[in-house]
Amino acid sequence: MSWLIEQIRSALLALKASPLRSFFTVFTIAIGVFTLIATKTAIQTLDNSINNVISSMGSQVIRVNYLPSVRFSDGDEYRNRKPITLKQANDLQEAFSGSMRVGMSSATWGKSVQYYSRTTQRENRFIGVNHDYFSVLNLDVGEGRVISEEDVLFSRAVVVLGLDVATVLFGEENAVGKDVKIDNRSYRVIGVAKTRGTPMGQSLDKFVMLPITYFVNVLGYTGRARTVDMYVESPSEELIPLAVDEITGAMRGIRNVQPGEDNDFEVETNESVIDQFSGFISNLEMVGLVCGLMALLAAGIGIMNIMLVIVRERTREIGVRKAVGAKNGTILMQFLIEAVIVCQIGALAGVATGIPAGNLAMNMLIEVETAIPVEWVVGSGLICTVIGITFGLWPAWKAARLAPVEALTFD
Repeated sequence: MSWLIEQIRSALLALKASPLRSFFTVFTIAIGVFTLIATKTAIQTLDNSINNVISSMGSQVIRVNYLPSVRFSDGDEYRNRKPITLKQANDLQEAFSGSMRVGMSSATWGKSVQYYSRTTQRENRFIGVNHDYFSVLNLDVGEGRVISEEDVLFSRAVVVLGLDVATVLFGEENAVGKDVKIDNRSYRVIGVAKTRGTPMGQSLDKFVMLPITYFVNVLGYTGRARTVDMYVESPSEELIPLAVDEITGAMRGIRNVQPGEDNDFEVETNESVIDQFSGFISNLEMVGLVCGLMALLAAGIGIMNIMLVIVRERTREIGVRKAVGAKNGTILMQFLIEAVIVCQIGALAGVATGIPAGNLAMNMLIEVETAIPVEWVVGSGLICTVIGITFGLWPAWKAARLAPVEALTFD
């Protein structure tokens, strides 16, 4: 152990003797590690936020949509699909009446809400929902009540406001019982929802909920905005696979999908949605890994060239050490340790700057929790050790093979 400590001390002194050269060598390694760590940190913060949002919807909730929640293109198989109608949603609810609750929603954007002289921005989400939507997705109100079965049955002009909308319109006043206007129509406020937070930097409290029957039949939205999404609550997590099969079979019948034809709808669980995101995340990680490794490869070549220069400059020193009894293995190990130490210092610099940079970059786009990719930090250290040994071996071998007489007379 004392021998190793002495070799490390000797290597550090050699690096200190040429600070500018050592700095540029460390800098090249730091760039590669920075690329790896910053990319992985940003991706991990995004992945954590996505998982938190999906998990917050309930572990037993099965989503039924006419399009996938995650898709990267609108292929013909999606473009030709017809939206799910309110009647089809009601048919599915009827099919599982008494066994599973079915929440429904249909949404659109781009309308303002007015209360006398106060008006919100046109960034609110307008959602038509049924009564079970609140219980299935664990939504509750801080004031008033949720939309009832009677509100849906009689298509009443009532609304539940998100907290951000209520704050803009009413401030500290109680909003329940007051009337607001949307497209010059009056709606009675029956409740103000509890805050849902700002996952991924987007507030979930900028919404207005209406009875889905009023939303679809009275407001008359058309096209894709009129599709109905469903959230089916499985009796337990263990029964989710069975529930998925039953829902799929029921929807094929409701949508009149013929035997042998592909489904024209999606039945998704938390696990399936997370798997879809994981594929995308894995691709991003691969890109970051390739870019980082290419930078480290270039840095390794630079280290080899610099170490060759160092060996040349210290030829007389090597000759003196050999003259007093230093063995080839000792010389070889000294230069290898020196190369590894340079790489490890660069790795530490890359990690120290990459983690804050990755978190800061994501926080500038969305509000996310801080992430530290421990496995990539450890991996970066190991990779840099391998690079130091691989690219430092040839210069170290040349130093070890120098003949003492030639080294002492080198000019």
